[in-house]
Amino acid sequence: MWKKVDLHVHTPASMCHLDHVEIEKARKTTPAEIVRAALAKGLDGIAVTDHNSGAFIAEMEEEGRRQGLVIIPGMEISAKGGHILAFFSHYQTSSFWEQFLYSIGLSKEAQGKGSTESDLWLDQVARQVCEAGGLAIIAHIDRKPRGFFNSDEVSLEGKKRILTCPYFAAIEITISRNKKSWNDGSMQGFFFPMACIQGSDAHSIEEIGRRPLYIDVPHFNFGKFKKALQEFKTGVRFPDEMDADRP
Repeated sequence: MWKKVDLHVHTPASMCHLDHVEIEKARKTTPAEIVRAALAKGLDGIAVTDHNSGAFIAEMEEEGRRQGLVIIPGMEISAKGGHILAFFSHYQTSSFWEQFLYSIGLSKEAQGKGSTESDLWLDQVARQVCEAGGLAIIAHIDRKPRGFFNSDEVSLEGKKRILTCPYFAAIEITISRNKKSWNDGSMQGFFFPMACIQGSDAHSIEEIGRRPLYIDVPHFNFGKFKKALQEFKTGVRFPDEMDADRP
């Protein structure tokens, strides 16, 4: 059974959330509003991925349980070379998030700030995510001009090394037509198969669900998502692929 999810959602714990960007509107987005917005888009689950922060996760999980939406706890980590979406199986204490950030060289002052990055490279941070029991995905690699794919901070050989390291379960892309090339290992310059996801990268409730992902699982949770990525050629689809299968 296909589940519709959004694996890249920001909350007011991110300083670039609309609540902070448009201060004059005096918006104070609540967990209940975020969950209602996700359900209104027909989503079965979302991942909370604030910039270098897990501050909003406990409230989101509680509200998700109340309204019937699966919440995957996560974080968008800024590292050398790009951003990482880090997902975990269950709620972690606030001290866990702080200690993890500290272990990769990010202080409390970095929480919520996507522009503050670790001195560690993407693959080094990904390794620590995996060792902590998490799942690591390179975020929006093809976003111009600063996505990992377009970055001049990393050489082509360096990009190949990072992409083929054992610590990344997938890449997040924003150009959906390239999914097949990445999956098949026919992407120009990167001739090895990669699992792909997409997400809204929502910074307001209006943006939630704008780039959904479909996962073939009986019910959505961290473990089922991880397994679907291992079987990405059959277990993960973008909306256009779902449309193509409809009569």
